[in-house]
Amino acid sequence: MEFRQNKSFRNLGIYKLQDELLILLKRSEQISFLFTPDTWNLHGPVDYRVSHGGIYRHGELTTWTDEDLQDTGLTADPPNPFMRIDYLSTN
Repeated sequence: MEFRQNKSFRNLGIYKLQDELLILLKRSEQISFLFTPDTWNLHGPVDYRVSHGGIYRHGELTTWTDEDLQDTGLTADPPNPFMRIDYLSTN
């Protein structure tokens, strides 16, 4: 297997893979993560990983490559931080 750089991606870009819209989080030139809008808003889990041109789903190499990702031209907002509510019990 020949390793290569991923094609150039936009961080927080919204890409289409088949009929699925995915949000790309670019970690480096070698690795990016793809999230569905639902998992993006929940802060994970990662749906796909793009590494060395290949697309992995849950650690398994798929038949897709980074060339299959089509840029929609849209950009996602960073996910909202979780609101943490601590309930205090008074006994």
